[in-house]
Amino acid sequence: MTKISADAIRSPHYFIPHHCVQRPESTTTKLRVVFDASAKTSSSHSLNDLMYTGPTVQSDLFSIPLRFRLLKYVFTTDVEKMYRQVLISPEDRQFQLIIWRKDVTQPITYYQLNTVTYGTRAAPYLATKCLQRLAKENAIRYPLASQFLQENFYVDDGLGGADSLVMAVNLQQQLIQVMKDSGFNLHNSGMGWRREQAVECDPCNPGIVGGQILLSSTTPFKIVLNFAAHVENKVAVDLVADIRIFIV
Repeated sequence: MTKISADAIRSPHYFIPHHCVQRPESTTTKLRVVFDASAKTSSSHSLNDLMYTGPTVQSDLFSIPLRFRLLKYVFTTDVEKMYRQVLISPEDRQFQLIIWRKDVTQPITYYQLNTVTYGTRAAPYLATKCLQRLAKENAIRYPLASQFLQENFYVDDGLGGADSLVMAVNLQQQLIQVMKDSGFNLHNSGMGWRREQAVECDPCNPGIVGGQILLSSTTPFKIVLNFAAHVENKVAVDLVADIRIFIV
């Protein structure tokens, strides 16, 4: 976000109305800013009315969890503040203007938003297309991460894994590195279990898909094990660092 003067505002342009939504129960984002790019202007059109949605470039929502259920070692992750990590072209930023002042005694100030903005019609496409581009550029250096980015991300959420424990760890490490190199941070929210603590698995828990979900305290992944219908013997093994999972 960049502060600009009134003289720097060119036509055509668009001011996006915005307001805050408070979520005191949230552990990560207690106050979220909501942008309304569907607000009509004096021309009777909004930014979203004139913006292309963009084609679908990610896998469909049915295929991703279906592949997820077929793997033995699986994990989930998401990209932290994904839209805010993707810059838009400077010539398009005049359509993402906002006004702000701290209180009514101060003059109105003008800002332009420099990154993809949640609430604009093309935001999901632009962010997802960025991941697809990263996948193609890193196909040789990080082949596992490249395939994961192309097939197992739905906007900012990733679901995947491998049938081999070693392959699952390699996939995680590649994915962390390729995203880190590009300015993206992978994370999940929630409390993690240390390896010193014992965790009892409940494969019949209807609130958990595929088995017991364990959150790592040191890596940006939730580790999940797909259980058979009935499990009698549970063996604990180390995965990476402070992660502990249970396998049959």
